[in-house]
Amino acid sequence: MPRKQTPGIICLEGEWSNKLTDTSTVHPILELLAHQQQIKFIHKDVGTLDELDYYVNKWLQKQYAEYNVGYLAFHGDPGGIWLGRKRVDLETITGIIDRRGSGRILHFGSCSTLDIAPRHIKQFLADTKVKAVCGYREDVDWLESAAFEMLLVEALTYYRRVDAAYNYLRKNYSNLCRRLQFKMVW
Repeated sequence: MPRKQTPGIICLEGEWSNKLTDTSTVHPILELLAHQQQIKFIHKDVGTLDELDYYVNKWLQKQYAEYNVGYLAFHGDPGGIWLGRKRVDLETITGIIDRRGSGRILHFGSCSTLDIAPRHIKQFLADTKVKAVCGYREDVDWLESAAFEMLLVEALTYYRRVDAAYNYLRKNYSNLCRRLQFKMVW
């Protein structure tokens, strides 16, 4: 069945290096999918907590409801992401979303962010009201995870049900899911 409209992604991306000459970005992944008419996207560079707060709040506005997948591309560690030298924990992100995430999916494109107890992930879902959260439970190779995230974004925007997207990824890319310690909770 053809899609009625092109699904939307918002990507908030942090710096991958402290060097101003580093040009690493996930932007080309999104451009490739957009050129294939798989998605439409918004990409914003985020360097501070104020910018993260600002763009997440914009994303949660009704006018951006069609951009239902949030892609947070940052360095990470268990239970958090890094904005430069500042760690932002899931509790802070929960406070920013503030129970307004209904119908949205949030992907942490960051190392180890979901390497936390399942009860903490379930609490994040309950407190934010997001439909699903996904990410990695270990440190991942940047290029390998970027390739997987292209497949992930396509699956999240193709399937109407989150479990169908997850099952598709596990069936077709099980080795990659296992190697990256990919986790999805809904």
